[in-house]
Amino acid sequence: MAIHRYVYYMVLLIALGSNISPFLTLWGIILGFLFLLYMGIYQKKNISFICKDTFLRISILYFILWLILSTQSIEPIRSMESVCSTAYRLIPFFLVVVAISNQKYLKMVFLLFSISVLITDIAALYQLITRAESDWGIRVLGLSNSPTFFATHMLMAIPVLWWCANKKYFSNKEKIFLQIVLILSVFMLIASQTRGAWISFFVTGIIYAACCENMRKKILIGLTSVLILIGGLSVIYPTLQYRLNSVTDMQFTSNSERVLMWKAAIEITKDYPLAGIGSDEFGYVYNTEYISPLAKERSQANDPRSGHGHPHNNILKRLSEGGIIGGSAFILFNLYILYRLIKQYRCRRSENDYSFALMGILVLVAVHIEGLTDTNFTCVPIMREFWLLMGLAWIGDNAEMIKRVD
Repeated sequence: MAIHRYVYYMVLLIALGSNISPFLTLWGIILGFLFLLYMGIYQKKNISFICKDTFLRISILYFILWLILSTQSIEPIRSMESVCSTAYRLIPFFLVVVAISNQKYLKMVFLLFSISVLITDIAALYQLITRAESDWGIRVLGLSNSPTFFATHMLMAIPVLWWCANKKYFSNKEKIFLQIVLILSVFMLIASQTRGAWISFFVTGIIYAACCENMRKKILIGLTSVLILIGGLSVIYPTLQYRLNSVTDMQFTSNSERVLMWKAAIEITKDYPLAGIGSDEFGYVYNTEYISPLAKERSQANDPRSGHGHPHNNILKRLSEGGIIGGSAFILFNLYILYRLIKQYRCRRSENDYSFALMGILVLVAVHIEGLTDTNFTCVPIMREFWLLMGLAWIGDNAEMIKRVD
């Protein structure tokens, strides 16, 4: 039982570090995995349910397939290392499934996650107030590496904060705290000036409204309020208006460069149709062989990997690097997750509009919609947080019904 509690502590550490510190999440994953390994050797009955779950088997098959594809890579060792580094990011999912067994544990994880979001929001707010110039211009990035990745963190955090703020077992003070962080996160999502994230936010909101008739009015009022807020802020901040106007402007450099990279990814897939060029090889191949003469954003002459390392599209990245086999596996893997969450949501749909499965669906959809214009699945902190939240969505509906602590 003590080891089980240690796994729980590691989940808390990952939740706290999710938005602010890759160092904390790394050690949470490492130590948590060691505790899981111990339980697997000496306490098999405590984690036997994971071994029986289809998701574990599908995950193993998925990464084995990518390792096999990596043998055909232009740099097999590099591609295998990339696959392994991607696989370990799923560990938070399994830590959550093992450790979060009751309402109290579930609540503590979400509160620490919310604190993590608040800290990065405060950092972003400071950047906005001081109008700090960076390599990205006047765009907030919180404690992330870029405004784009920061926006993805906000996309994942917003449904979680909304959910928790409407759960009865959070106190009134906790709900007020969660609502404040929620409003601040929406504001910072706008301030990130990440166009793909904006689109994803509204599409995800519409999907939520379509799923929940009881919440439809509130959701539509919220989305309308955000639109009005964006319109008002664009008057104060000309750069925001510029970003809005650029969404459909194909002459805008960011848009035209993306189109060129998408075309290159399609060409690579045509030339390497079955196994692709290997995981983590798009940047090198694109910058040395497939970059268009029209491209303005290029790598340094002596370092091909210094240029764009991905095609700004999750699916095209997997297709170009894994061919039809790897790309199809990526799509099917995520469709299976969506299927499981939908199945779980349908079982709880009649009870309330706040099934954690639906929260997971919205997080999954939000990340992938933004992933049509930004390769957010390559970011380590994003993936650690994503799998943490998928784990919470997976077990949340059952865990919240158990009020006692084991």
